[in-house]
Amino acid sequence: MKIAIKQIDKMISCVPEEVFWRSQDALWNDEKYVEVSEQEYRTMMERYKKKQLDERRLSECVELNNKGIELEKNGEADAAIEVYEKNIKPGCWPARHSFDRLLVLYRKRKDYTNELRVCKAAIELFDGEVKYKERMVKINKRINK
Repeated sequence: MKIAIKQIDKMISCVPEEVFWRSQDALWNDEKYVEVSEQEYRTMMERYKKKQLDERRLSECVELNNKGIELEKNGEADAAIEVYEKNIKPGCWPARHSFDRLLVLYRKRKDYTNELRVCKAAIELFDGEVKYKERMVKINKRINK
């Protein structure tokens, strides 16, 4: 199957190495298309779709974090919590900001049940992060007082 070099350029980070080099050869020879196998095409498309999904997830994460920060600055803690909670749902972009802010906000409210829930979710997502494990010990001590 033939793929336009313009299309390959559009998804260059998703192109298998062999296809990349064939596209470079085609460019040097002033050709407009590259021959790819069905498997190479499927691989490119799967990678490209995953990249687009990741970019969308990251963009949503940044938007929600910025909105949460703004709400906190305006003293709207309840609304900030709602926004940050959206950012820690399963399938979220793995970013720590919303987790960290929720831990702080729930601690200020002495809502240790939700603080513990968020901490456990952070440990599950960021397994190597010691700070969340240490935080969970502190939360459990407060709950058991």
